[in-house]
Amino acid sequence: MEALQTLIIKHSWDLHVWRERYGNGLYAMIAPPMGCVNEIPDISTGSDIEALELQFYLNDEGSWLPVVRGNNLEDVFKELEQKTMVDNDTWKQAVYDAFECIFEESDHHYGLRVAIDNKVPALFKPSEL
Repeated sequence: MEALQTLIIKHSWDLHVWRERYGNGLYAMIAPPMGCVNEIPDISTGSDIEALELQFYLNDEGSWLPVVRGNNLEDVFKELEQKTMVDNDTWKQAVYDAFECIFEESDHHYGLRVAIDNKVPALFKPSEL
């Protein structure tokens, strides 16, 4: 868990774990210090449309982001560690931009889906990664 620890201690990133909305699984995420560790869980457990659109995004176009689902803490931390590029400034900035865009586009309806369909660049993995 060296990469996660480095992001938390050296770069002041936040780690958050929460229970899956329906089911027994867990979600975990690591994010830059921007307050988003509360926003993603709120969206994922909020209104049905918004929660489903976020889930679809995180399983598809946003699968590169450091948000994972698993059955236990060990699973989510291992997977999160694998998605973490602690020494890559492009990745860190892209994660920040994507989370910021998710918050701006999430509107308790289809805002995130519209942004994805319109190919808003911040929501997609940068080609240099």
